[in-house]
Amino acid sequence: MLIRSFLYNRTVNYIIGTVSVLIGGLLYLTFRTDSLIMFNWLDKIGLTSQISFLRESCEGISLYSWIKYNLPAALWLFSYMFIIRGIWLNSHQNIIYNIFLWGVPTMAISSELLQFFGAIPGTFDYKDIIAYLAGLVMYFLITKSKI
Repeated sequence: MLIRSFLYNRTVNYIIGTVSVLIGGLLYLTFRTDSLIMFNWLDKIGLTSQISFLRESCEGISLYSWIKYNLPAALWLFSYMFIIRGIWLNSHQNIIYNIFLWGVPTMAISSELLQFFGAIPGTFDYKDIIAYLAGLVMYFLITKSKI
């Protein structure tokens, strides 16, 4: 009951969501190729030297490819669900809440499947689907906990 009552605090949901997306973002900034479009955006706002320092500081760190390439997707989805939960904290029966809560996870998993069938451009990765499902499972384990 302690965790459950703790999660009925809007700020706690926002903190969980923010920390999760920041960790995923740091993984991207530190370990992904700098040819991603977000690095162009960061360059335009003058953050290239800070990002380069971060990347050089972590150069010797070796991560499993799943952590580098798929965990950010799980964290992004996990984060999204906690932020939506925080916005509609006491309205879980509200249809709009459920549309927002399930809309993005549905689109994320669907986009991977559509990539598999060649219906949309992109590279299908079954590990991304596993990551999305892991984010969903972790969200439900935490929010439905009886502790």
